[in-house]
Amino acid sequence: MSKSATSTTKTGASPARRPLLRRLALPLLALALALLAGTGGLMAALGIGGLTSFAGGGGAEAAPAPHDEAPAASHGGEGGTQVLAMEEMIVNIAAPTLDGQSAYRFLKLDLALVFDGDAPEAGQLPGRQPYLRDSFLDYLRQLTEADLQGSAGLARLRAELLRRARAVVGTETVQEVLIADLVIQ
Repeated sequence: MSKSATSTTKTGASPARRPLLRRLALPLLALALALLAGTGGLMAALGIGGLTSFAGGGGAEAAPAPHDEAPAASHGGEGGTQVLAMEEMIVNIAAPTLDGQSAYRFLKLDLALVFDGDAPEAGQLPGRQPYLRDSFLDYLRQLTEADLQGSAGLARLRAELLRRARAVVGTETVQEVLIADLVIQ
């Protein structure tokens, strides 16, 4: 056998002879990236405290009550930032069809109000809930499907609901509107 024949067999090694690490490098890299992305997604969704609780390091906390059991519950201790869960709201909104006709869709909205528990008006907020709901429903009935499209539509919705909440309460006790569910059907 000549030297040239021997050299071609050594340089033209088959894929089965490549080292195991080189063959597994791409699948291992994909798995590592998937794990990092999943962990990052969980951290973004749950926060660091929620992630440690999810992983089993958070101790035994009571599970939150389902929305149907306590729709108007106020969470948080006395004073500080508190959350007032509103009842689910369902309204009809206008949505133009392809032929220009007006059709109606259902808008289902589930939200909560974040407020300052130290404010003097904080104790009156649960009692103002029917007025808040009425004000929100008046606004929601005027919306069209196009009003809610994109992140700008959601930002406008939050800003308008916050403005109305502050108008009903009479002060800036309400700090933020949290949207738990928004479904257009």
